[in-house]
Amino acid sequence: MTHFCPECFGDKSLRSLLIKARPSYPDGVKCDFHPSRKGIPDAVVIDRIDGAIRSNYGWADSNPYVNEGATLPELIEGLVQPESEDILQAVKAELENSEDYDMRKGGEPFYDDNQTFVKYETTYNPLHEMWDRFKYDIVHQQRFFSQRGQGWLREIFSDLEHQKDSSGQSPIYTVSPSEKGWTMYRARRRDTEAERAKACAAPAAELGPPPERLRRAGRLNAPGVACFYGAFDIETCLAEIRPPVGSWAVTAAFDLLRPITVLDMTRFTNEVANRSIFSPVRQKRLDQWRFMQVFQEEITRPILPDDEVLDYVPTQAVSEFIHVALAAEAKGTGSRIDGIVYGSAQRPGGRNIALFGEAALIDGGTDEPEDKLSRAALSGLWDDGAGYVRPSLQNMLGPDPALKLREGSVAVHRITGIDVRWMTEDPDNELQSLDF
Repeated sequence: MTHFCPECFGDKSLRSLLIKARPSYPDGVKCDFHPSRKGIPDAVVIDRIDGAIRSNYGWADSNPYVNEGATLPELIEGLVQPESEDILQAVKAELENSEDYDMRKGGEPFYDDNQTFVKYETTYNPLHEMWDRFKYDIVHQQRFFSQRGQGWLREIFSDLEHQKDSSGQSPIYTVSPSEKGWTMYRARRRDTEAERAKACAAPAAELGPPPERLRRAGRLNAPGVACFYGAFDIETCLAEIRPPVGSWAVTAAFDLLRPITVLDMTRFTNEVANRSIFSPVRQKRLDQWRFMQVFQEEITRPILPDDEVLDYVPTQAVSEFIHVALAAEAKGTGSRIDGIVYGSAQRPGGRNIALFGEAALIDGGTDEPEDKLSRAALSGLWDDGAGYVRPSLQNMLGPDPALKLREGSVAVHRITGIDVRWMTEDPDNELQSLDF
């Protein structure tokens, strides 16, 4: 029997698994390759390596689209990172010896020196199935107080803050007012001269979220709920309101008053961080990343005039869950998630943002009660600059808006043309898809 130890392997996840397993075995047995280290029986080590390989790799010649692959020694070296050639050969021998097949019944060894190995690529993702169940349930079964729905959303979006892309960036992060590139633009159609004059005279109120009872449903907000839909450049901002040629629009720029925490959906267009196949969370992180790539398409899908309000319900529920419930689980962010950054369907390469709750409000906008003082006006009363307000002042304060109008940024635009992109479909295919 061969004995290994965690120090035999360079893969951090495999080493972590073996470190946790080692206390279960006798102290007197030493590693064959590190005599001063406590050893672990080969069956335990090989069982973990064998399971990881069979769950993720297959023969290259069984895939007609792949002509090359890794030999068994190359595969072992790449996955477990053995400290020496002797350890590599020992793992190879133990994998071959561990196989159970009957050649008389046509059985073949999986670990065959004549075979090369390639990684499986599967399109199945359990989160897509869960999302489809959630959408049907919340639209047609139980919309409010659905424990099932909350459970599905928690399963889909939990631990999102632990995701990283290949460059180490998290999709959830906090932005401060001093950071560059966070000016947001908002536009409104204003076709009459009187409407434009009114918007220019009170841009914070006219371009911000409407008063509570006038707020209409949107892709990410239910009726009556505040949401600031903006873009990070004027071109995208104007494209998103889809103005016809000859119409007029008023735009303004808004800057941050305070830090906000966002979920940046555009980061899911990057490759996910590479994780060891021995990581216990690898498949879950990969499934979630791939789901979020598809989910971003649901958010960015253009809203058509014939879309029903029911079409918005699932994404409205998700945005509320992300803003209210996910924040409590997003350890390390220090605050609830205030908004979602997502790509523009109207202008390729453009980015939009939707801010929720008080983060959607504009200082001096429509939602500051006259009998309350603005937090910005009382900023000098903060204790130690930490954002803490003395209890005696709490009742004096109104909402805590995250945005302020940039002075001198209001502009009036006449739409003189639009940029159209299209895809041509075969009409025969469209007819075949109809159910007569």
